Amino acid sequence: LDQRSFDLIVERKTKVLTTLAVRESFSRRRFEDLSFLEHPLIAWNTPPTFLDALREHATRELTEDEIQDTKTAGGRLDNATENVRRLHRAGVTLVAGTDAPYPGVSQGEGLHRELELLVEAGLTPIEAITAATKNAALLIGAEDWGTLTPGKVADLIVVEGRPDRDIRRTRDIDLVMQGGRILDRDALRFDPSSDPGFAIGVAVD
Repeated sequence: LDQRSFDLIVERKTKVLTTLAVRESFSRRRFEDLSFLEHPLIAWNTPPTFLDALREHATRELTEDEIQDTKTAGGRLDNATENVRRLHRAGVTLVAGTDAPYPGVSQGEGLHRELELLVEAGLTPIEAITAATKNAALLIGAEDWGTLTPGKVADLIVVEGRPDRDIRRTRDIDLVMQGGRILDRDALRFDPSSDPGFAIGVAVD
């Protein structure tokens, strides 16, 4: 991020969508430890064929060109992280985003990873959570969600632990409320015996 662009963002109070998780995907850093694929946010909601394909992608031998591309992408991740750090220090409104799906960036779970990357970039856990809630609403001009305020839509996630101290605890979801109704999360779990998921040759009604 060159200085002129940085100054314009600050001057015009531009909101910035981060998407560090995309840079991490290109760098393949997330594949250094595949245990995240076993977390319920992924394991309970992803067709097994998808998980198998991702593990194969993550562990295959890279060509020399791919190794170089990965190193370049790692540098870009470092650069993007530093950009987030600079913008945050300057008071720019940051919004957590993932641009999912990318390898290692799943719908849903990817946002939790983005929060962790924002904390790595220097945000406090509360600031990272705010980037995914209040700031996200500000970005699109929504007034009926984004904060815990009387009269707003009752969309809530209740987690175990203290995510204000350890951002990883946002993953430990105990309850989900949508529009004031508690969801039966077990009923939403992916069942490969009744749902083939999306795959080549699978008919979709």
